[in-house]
Amino acid sequence: MMNGIQIVVGLLVGLGVGYCMKIFNCCAPAKTKWFKLIVALLMAFAVPIVSEITEFYESKFVCIIFYGYMAYRVWGEDKPEHELGVFWMFCQPFLFGSVGAAVLFEKI
Repeated sequence: MMNGIQIVVGLLVGLGVGYCMKIFNCCAPAKTKWFKLIVALLMAFAVPIVSEITEFYESKFVCIIFYGYMAYRVWGEDKPEHELGVFWMFCQPFLFGSVGAAVLFEKI
């Protein structure tokens, strides 16, 4: 029962916060690209931390997925795709390097 509540809470929070990203559409798209990037990154870092603090462990996955979907739908063509692509280009080696470093070959 508790997992169902966590999933519903994650869904509602993700859709709600994603819909609130519509506030960035009132300004010129060129001015809001960096703010959208910063908000998206803050959400990506804050949601897992908040879900761990509130002990809603399952809600973080659903919240992030539906936040991204809703922000994608609300922002339309004014998404910070290029900026996120550049950020991902720098994070990718660290992510895959840390995952690769965690592999214990003597356990395989």
